[in-house]
Amino acid sequence: MIGGVSRWMLIGSAALLMAGCAHQWTRPGATPQMRQQELGACSAQAEQKFPVRNEMAIYSGYTMEYGFCNEAMMACFPGDPIRIVVPQVESHVVDVNEKSREHTVAQCMRAKGWQ
Repeated sequence: MIGGVSRWMLIGSAALLMAGCAHQWTRPGATPQMRQQELGACSAQAEQKFPVRNEMAIYSGYTMEYGFCNEAMMACFPGDPIRIVVPQVESHVVDVNEKSREHTVAQCMRAKGWQ
């Protein structure tokens, strides 16, 4: 079942795995302190240009549930297998500027000679 809590657990796990794969900037002769200083400057520039802007993202769709007809249902015979279409709506907050900030930081770091 990929719905409700299971879906969010899957998305959260994927996000944690991707966070572990963050880009490690390197430049010959540079110290970790130099990297942090320049990354901080590039991040501040990106934050100023593309501030956090959270918006609500809403996804809708349908899932199928299976069961058996009962006496209360008019359009089938009791005991017959049935499929029920169930509407699903999910929402969560998304920072719509996140990718633009990441792109701006990457451009800035490359311009400073980082790879």
